[in-house]
Amino acid sequence: TPFYSMTFLTSDTFGVGMMGAAINLQNGFTRSNNSAIYKTPTFAGLTASIMYAAGESTLSTSAGRSYAAAVLYQSGALKASLGHYNSNNAAGTATSYGTMLGANYDLGPVVLFGDIQRLRSDLNGVPGVTKQDTNVNLYSVGARVPIGKHTVYSAVTYADDQRKIANADAKATHMALGYTYQLSKRTNVYSSIAKINNRNGAQYQMINATTPGYGQFGFDLGIRHLF
Repeated sequence: TPFYSMTFLTSDTFGVGMMGAAINLQNGFTRSNNSAIYKTPTFAGLTASIMYAAGESTLSTSAGRSYAAAVLYQSGALKASLGHYNSNNAAGTATSYGTMLGANYDLGPVVLFGDIQRLRSDLNGVPGVTKQDTNVNLYSVGARVPIGKHTVYSAVTYADDQRKIANADAKATHMALGYTYQLSKRTNVYSSIAKINNRNGAQYQMINATTPGYGQFGFDLGIRHLF
Protein backbone atom coordinates (compact mmCIF):
# COMPACT_ATOMS: atom_id res chain seq x y z
CA THR A 1 0.00 0.00 0.00
CA PRO A 2 1.14 3.64 -0.35
CA PHE A 3 1.00 3.92 3.44
CA TYR A 4 3.65 1.19 3.75
CA SER A 5 5.89 1.76 0.74
CA MET A 6 6.05 5.57 0.91
CA THR A 7 5.56 6.45 4.60
CA PHE A 8 6.34 3.43 6.80
CA LEU A 9 9.57 2.47 5.05
CA THR A 10 10.75 6.10 5.00
CA SER A 11 11.02 6.15 8.79
CA ASP A 12 11.84 2.53 9.67
CA THR A 13 15.54 2.39 10.59
CA PHE A 14 15.82 -1.35 9.96
CA GLY A 15 13.57 -1.69 6.91
CA VAL A 16 12.35 -5.08 5.67
CA GLY A 17 13.55 -8.47 6.91
CA MET A 18 15.36 -7.70 10.18
CA MET A 19 14.20 -8.49 13.71
CA GLY A 20 14.62 -4.85 14.74
CA ALA A 21 11.96 -3.61 12.29
CA ALA A 22 9.43 -1.14 13.73
CA ILE A 23 6.54 -3.31 12.49
CA ASN A 24 6.92 -5.32 15.73
CA LEU A 25 4.93 -2.52 17.38
CA GLN A 26 3.69 -0.27 14.60
CA ASN A 27 1.02 -1.10 12.03
CA GLY A 28 2.42 -1.13 8.52
CA PHE A 29 -0.91 -1.73 6.68
CA THR A 30 1.33 -3.52 4.21
CA ARG A 31 -1.09 -5.21 1.82
CA SER A 32 -4.66 -4.95 0.61
CA ASN A 33 -6.23 -7.45 -1.78
CA ASN A 34 -8.06 -6.49 -4.97
CA SER A 35 -6.59 -2.97 -4.97
CA ALA A 36 -5.88 -0.34 -7.58
CA ILE A 37 -3.03 2.14 -7.04
CA TYR A 38 -2.06 5.35 -8.81
CA LYS A 39 1.30 7.05 -8.28
CA THR A 40 2.07 10.51 -9.63
CA PRO A 41 5.29 11.60 -11.32
CA THR A 42 7.71 13.46 -9.05
CA PHE A 43 7.40 17.24 -9.19
CA ALA A 44 9.58 19.62 -7.13
CA GLY A 45 10.54 16.70 -4.90
CA LEU A 46 6.92 15.67 -4.26
CA THR A 47 5.37 12.31 -5.14
CA ALA A 48 1.83 11.21 -4.22
CA SER A 49 0.05 7.88 -4.36
CA ILE A 50 -3.52 6.70 -3.73
CA MET A 51 -5.04 3.24 -3.39
CA TYR A 52 -8.57 1.83 -3.28
CA ALA A 53 -9.45 -1.79 -2.50
CA ALA A 54 -12.97 -3.17 -2.92
CA GLY A 55 -14.11 -5.54 -0.20
CA GLU A 56 -15.59 -8.14 -2.58
CA SER A 57 -18.44 -8.72 -0.13
CA THR A 58 -22.01 -9.67 -0.93
CA LEU A 59 -23.14 -7.91 2.26
CA SER A 60 -22.45 -4.33 1.14
CA THR A 61 -20.00 -2.23 -0.84
CA SER A 62 -18.40 -0.98 2.39
CA ALA A 63 -17.72 -4.40 3.95
CA GLY A 64 -13.99 -5.11 3.73
CA ARG A 65 -13.33 -1.90 1.79
CA SER A 66 -10.07 -0.03 2.33
CA TYR A 67 -8.23 2.97 0.93
CA ALA A 68 -4.88 4.64 1.53
CA ALA A 69 -2.91 7.66 0.39
CA ALA A 70 0.58 9.05 0.94
CA VAL A 71 2.72 12.03 -0.02
CA LEU A 72 6.53 11.77 -0.14
CA TYR A 73 8.94 14.72 -0.23
CA GLN A 74 12.63 14.33 -1.09
CA SER A 75 15.17 17.14 -1.17
CA GLY A 76 18.89 16.60 -0.69
CA ALA A 77 19.52 14.78 2.58
CA LEU A 78 15.85 14.96 3.69
CA LYS A 79 13.12 12.46 2.97
CA ALA A 80 9.72 12.97 4.63
CA SER A 81 6.31 11.41 4.13
CA LEU A 82 2.72 11.65 5.39
CA GLY A 83 0.41 8.67 4.98
CA HIS A 84 -3.14 7.65 5.90
CA TYR A 85 -5.25 4.48 5.59
CA ASN A 86 -8.87 3.61 6.32
CA SER A 87 -10.14 0.03 6.45
CA ASN A 88 -13.52 -1.57 7.21
CA ASN A 89 -13.78 -5.02 8.76
CA ALA A 90 -15.20 -7.94 6.76
CA ALA A 91 -18.70 -7.42 8.14
CA GLY A 92 -18.68 -3.68 7.47
CA THR A 93 -19.54 -2.99 11.11
CA ALA A 94 -16.32 -1.28 12.24
CA THR A 95 -13.65 1.01 10.81
CA SER A 96 -9.96 1.21 11.63
CA TYR A 97 -7.69 4.00 10.41
CA GLY A 98 -4.22 5.33 10.90
CA THR A 99 -2.10 8.38 10.13
CA MET A 100 1.69 8.45 10.10
CA LEU A 101 4.29 11.18 9.69
CA GLY A 102 7.83 9.91 9.14
CA ALA A 103 11.19 11.20 7.99
CA ASN A 104 14.87 10.44 7.71
CA TYR A 105 17.81 12.81 7.32
CA ASP A 106 21.27 11.86 6.06
CA LEU A 107 23.97 13.75 7.96
CA GLY A 108 26.73 11.78 6.25
CA PRO A 109 28.29 9.91 9.20
CA VAL A 110 24.81 8.99 10.46
CA VAL A 111 21.25 8.79 9.05
CA LEU A 112 18.56 9.83 11.56
CA PHE A 113 15.02 8.37 11.50
CA GLY A 114 11.82 9.32 13.29
CA ASP A 115 8.05 9.02 13.08
CA ILE A 116 4.73 9.49 14.82
CA GLN A 117 1.87 7.06 14.19
CA ARG A 118 -1.75 7.50 15.35
CA LEU A 119 -4.03 4.45 15.16
CA ARG A 120 -7.78 4.47 15.86
CA SER A 121 -10.49 1.81 15.63
CA ASP A 122 -14.13 1.23 16.52
CA LEU A 123 -13.11 -2.23 17.76
CA ASN A 124 -11.00 -0.82 20.62
CA GLY A 125 -8.72 -3.85 20.72
CA VAL A 126 -6.03 -4.59 23.32
CA PRO A 127 -2.70 -3.11 22.14
CA GLY A 128 -0.55 -5.90 20.77
CA VAL A 129 -3.33 -8.47 20.33
CA THR A 130 -4.04 -6.59 17.13
CA LYS A 131 -2.06 -3.69 15.71
CA GLN A 132 -4.72 -2.33 13.36
CA ASP A 133 -7.87 -2.61 15.47
CA THR A 134 -6.79 -0.57 18.49
CA ASN A 135 -6.43 2.99 19.72
CA VAL A 136 -2.79 3.81 20.35
CA ASN A 137 -0.15 6.45 19.65
CA LEU A 138 3.33 5.30 18.65
CA TYR A 139 6.63 7.17 18.49
CA SER A 140 9.91 5.93 17.02
CA VAL A 141 13.46 7.27 16.71
CA GLY A 142 16.50 5.58 15.26
CA ALA A 143 19.90 5.93 13.63
CA ARG A 144 21.83 4.13 10.92
CA VAL A 145 25.63 4.54 10.90
CA PRO A 146 27.49 3.47 7.73
CA ILE A 147 31.23 2.81 8.15
CA GLY A 148 32.66 1.56 4.86
CA LYS A 149 31.14 -1.88 4.24
CA HIS A 150 29.74 -1.96 7.78
CA THR A 151 26.42 -0.44 8.92
CA VAL A 152 25.18 -0.25 12.52
CA TYR A 153 21.47 0.21 13.31
CA SER A 154 19.68 1.26 16.48
CA ALA A 155 16.06 2.22 17.19
CA VAL A 156 13.52 2.69 19.99
CA THR A 157 9.74 2.59 19.53
CA TYR A 158 7.18 3.49 22.20
CA ALA A 159 3.45 2.64 22.23
CA ASP A 160 0.94 4.53 24.40
CA ASP A 161 -2.63 3.28 24.93
CA GLN A 162 -5.38 5.75 23.95
CA ARG A 163 -8.50 3.67 24.66
CA LYS A 164 -11.27 5.64 26.39
CA ILE A 165 -12.14 2.95 28.89
CA ALA A 166 -11.43 2.41 32.58
CA ASN A 167 -7.89 1.34 33.54
CA ALA A 168 -6.68 1.49 29.93
CA ASP A 169 -3.03 2.44 30.30
CA ALA A 170 -1.16 -0.22 28.31
CA LYS A 171 2.35 0.75 27.22
CA ALA A 172 5.20 -0.95 25.38
CA THR A 173 8.79 -0.16 24.47
CA HIS A 174 10.68 -1.83 21.62
CA MET A 175 14.49 -1.52 21.55
CA ALA A 176 16.67 -2.88 18.77
CA LEU A 177 20.29 -3.07 17.57
CA GLY A 178 21.47 -4.36 14.22
CA TYR A 179 24.46 -4.79 11.94
CA THR A 180 25.10 -5.49 8.26
CA TYR A 181 28.29 -6.19 6.30
CA GLN A 182 28.26 -5.62 2.54
CA LEU A 183 29.84 -8.61 0.80
CA SER A 184 29.08 -7.21 -2.65
CA LYS A 185 26.83 -4.65 -4.32
CA ARG A 186 23.75 -6.86 -3.88
CA THR A 187 24.68 -9.22 -1.03
CA ASN A 188 25.14 -8.61 2.68
CA VAL A 189 25.38 -10.43 5.99
CA TYR A 190 22.87 -9.14 8.52
CA SER A 191 22.04 -9.58 12.18
CA SER A 192 19.75 -7.82 14.64
CA ILE A 193 18.52 -8.20 18.18
CA ALA A 194 15.31 -6.74 19.64
CA LYS A 195 13.42 -6.70 22.94
CA ILE A 196 9.83 -5.67 23.72
CA ASN A 197 8.87 -4.52 27.21
CA ASN A 198 5.08 -4.78 27.70
CA ARG A 199 3.45 -3.01 30.64
CA ASN A 200 -0.06 -2.64 32.08
CA GLY A 201 -1.67 -5.26 29.87
CA ALA A 202 0.01 -4.56 26.51
CA GLN A 203 0.54 -7.79 24.51
CA TYR A 204 2.97 -6.95 21.69
CA GLN A 205 5.24 -9.67 20.31
CA MET A 206 7.92 -10.09 17.63
CA ILE A 207 6.56 -10.22 14.09
CA ASN A 208 7.07 -13.99 13.72
CA ALA A 209 5.61 -14.92 17.13
CA THR A 210 2.13 -16.44 17.08
CA THR A 211 0.76 -15.77 20.58
CA PRO A 212 0.02 -12.20 21.76
CA GLY A 213 2.18 -11.21 24.71
CA TYR A 214 4.74 -14.00 24.12
CA GLY A 215 7.90 -13.91 22.01
CA GLN A 216 9.15 -10.57 23.30
CA PHE A 217 12.80 -11.20 22.43
CA GLY A 218 14.17 -11.80 18.94
CA PHE A 219 17.50 -12.41 17.22
CA ASP A 220 18.34 -13.04 13.58
CA LEU A 221 21.45 -13.81 11.54
CA GLY A 222 21.57 -14.39 7.83
CA ILE A 223 22.72 -13.55 4.32
CA ARG A 224 20.57 -11.50 1.93
CA HIS A 225 20.96 -11.26 -1.84
CA LEU A 226 18.94 -8.70 -3.81
CA PHE A 227 17.82 -9.73 -7.30
